[in-house]
Amino acid sequence: MPNVVDYLKWRGDLSFSERPFNDVDNLVLSLLAYMGFDGIVFSERSKKTISLETACAKMIRRIKKDPSLVTGLSRVDATFLEALKDAPRFAEARLGNYVNQIDSDKNMQFAALTVYLPSEQRYVSYRGTDGTLVGWRENLDLSFKVTEADKRAALYLENCVREYLKDTPEPHDACILVGGHSKGGNLASYAASVLPKELLPYLDRVWSNDGPNMCPGTVSHTAHDVLGKKYIRLLPNFSVVGMIFNDAETPMTIVQSSENSVMAHDAVSWQVECDHFVICSDFTPECKHINEAFTSWYTSLPLEYRESMTNDLFDALMAGGAVYFSDITSSSASLRAVLTALMNTDRRTWSVFADLFATLVSASASTFREQINFAQHFSQSTDSEKNKLPQRAHKRTGAH
Repeated sequence: MPNVVDYLKWRGDLSFSERPFNDVDNLVLSLLAYMGFDGIVFSERSKKTISLETACAKMIRRIKKDPSLVTGLSRVDATFLEALKDAPRFAEARLGNYVNQIDSDKNMQFAALTVYLPSEQRYVSYRGTDGTLVGWRENLDLSFKVTEADKRAALYLENCVREYLKDTPEPHDACILVGGHSKGGNLASYAASVLPKELLPYLDRVWSNDGPNMCPGTVSHTAHDVLGKKYIRLLPNFSVVGMIFNDAETPMTIVQSSENSVMAHDAVSWQVECDHFVICSDFTPECKHINEAFTSWYTSLPLEYRESMTNDLFDALMAGGAVYFSDITSSSASLRAVLTALMNTDRRTWSVFADLFATLVSASASTFREQINFAQHFSQSTDSEKNKLPQRAHKRTGAH
């Protein structure tokens, strides 16, 4: 089924003057942030930029030797980079202001880059969650506070807008585009919502591509409150991450995915037609059940419970010195250290996670039972129709 790679191959020959920047372009550039461009794209301390084509070519050579340099939860690989590199639409684009920070002391995983488009617009791209324990810890930190990555994202965006004003003799309104996938969507939303008011007119659009929302109680307003129609939420038809702390007042667009269940979070699976996504009218039934269960669960927990639970869990997971999830099972010593730490965890933490697990299993089982009941009903109806067929055939035969 057509996806962003097909879009680059089929529509990549059209310039931005022929076809303005759209939702699919946003997803392409938000996925670019998952690339480990260290040593390729200049940092935010430098005013230098590198062409997107050159950066992609260098990255392709790197990841063919070491695929782990591509982080995140989407299947972004050399095929994606080849299509992007060869698309005339992005031939004159340049990359800069690259940041890639992991700070275990602050529980912060943050990465971003700026894409300088030939249309004079600039796209600020935030990376989503990678494979580090720090990155995943931040996802749970969102349930009780504004994270260090959110604060860093806000500073990054403000600096990018001010850089644009400094570089442009006659700046135009609505020239800055912002977006990210997964946690990157949350960073984009928060950064734009706290941008100084005098800089807001320079934002064109802000996208959250299946990103979690801000937790009520930790912020006084949402991105939609501040940005209105400039704020765009794109979610697959099976969305769990993007429905975390869902704000019913914020509009959303539901996109068809070629994947089932939670794998629909992989943005490369989102289906594209021409220059837009294939739209769905609603989420899948199982998705609704799970989101209702999760919402019921977390709203029953006070903020301080969420914080202590997160600290207990990740302190235990990092007890053996693990940096990535894969490190936990890399050796028996590491796994033993984690298990020992987990055994000493507050019993309340286990009780909370047990409640969540039971709730989600119950929700999934409920959907499964509905599917079984439907199948049985369909089977019974079919058998009934089959029993009628010979009689109908006999009547038709007798009519001649």
